[in-house]
Amino acid sequence: MAGNNAIPLSSAKPTRKRIRRTGKKPGKTSWIHGTKETFFTSRSDEWASAQRMGTAKLGKFYDDVTNLYIQKYGYDMKDEEDLEEDVPDPTDPNVPDPDMGTLSKEEADRRSKISLRVHGVSQDTGWK
Repeated sequence: MAGNNAIPLSSAKPTRKRIRRTGKKPGKTSWIHGTKETFFTSRSDEWASAQRMGTAKLGKFYDDVTNLYIQKYGYDMKDEEDLEEDVPDPTDPNVPDPDMGTLSKEEADRRSKISLRVHGVSQDTGWK
């Protein structure tokens, strides 16, 4: 049983002090920041409407947001990167990827993983 003289488990300062000192929360920064955060949160009204209309409409919403995100940010933007200057969001989620027919299997798999990640985030965001 530990008494008053117990060795502290961590010498780190309390989180609130670290945030005050550095100006940011500890831990890995989310890849959804800056214009990407604006991109997702600007669709909260569309999400609420799709949610009220049922599963099929909500699924289409997530598919559309994924397609629009990829049109705007592409497949090669690193998590820590963002657009230097925001540009208007694309409006047609049905624009086909012009490269899709010419990709190697490896590149098609890589792009598929990125699409699934964005699709999953749009479902997990909660659109608050």
